[in-house]
Amino acid sequence: MEAHSPRAPRVLIIGYGNPLRGDDGVGWAAAELLEPELVGAGGRVIACHQLTPELAEPVSAADLLLLIDARAGAPAGQVDLRPVAPDPAPPSLSHALSPGALLALARQLYGRCPAAHLATVAGADFGYAERLSPPVQAALPDLVARCAALLRGGTVCS
Repeated sequence: MEAHSPRAPRVLIIGYGNPLRGDDGVGWAAAELLEPELVGAGGRVIACHQLTPELAEPVSAADLLLLIDARAGAPAGQVDLRPVAPDPAPPSLSHALSPGALLALARQLYGRCPAAHLATVAGADFGYAERLSPPVQAALPDLVARCAALLRGGTVCS
């Protein structure tokens, strides 16, 4: 992880899903492609299978959080990027959390949570495969470009 200056936002990218289940690995692929955007920005990339309570600590230390995942739905390859807010209800501890529950847990345990966005791509194939389907592979450059634009112009709030 790079050191950050007081002016530079600390950015955390979490790409999650299962890279052995076809399109479910798009979060990992996009996070890896976005890592160069963080050079000199005090950023960090985490690739994991699901959002877990252990992520609350690094999330709380970030100024800007970008979560990247696949989703079921049509049309395959459709990219969506939206802000995420902490869930209003207190988070219940389980092995997997929603993006909003992860933010709420970071706030509950560490007193803060970052501005956050969730980028998703509609998948076509979640079967056993170590490659993305053609529609998701074709959408990957758009996903990365939209996320990179967010990172370059993202607002920071505490």
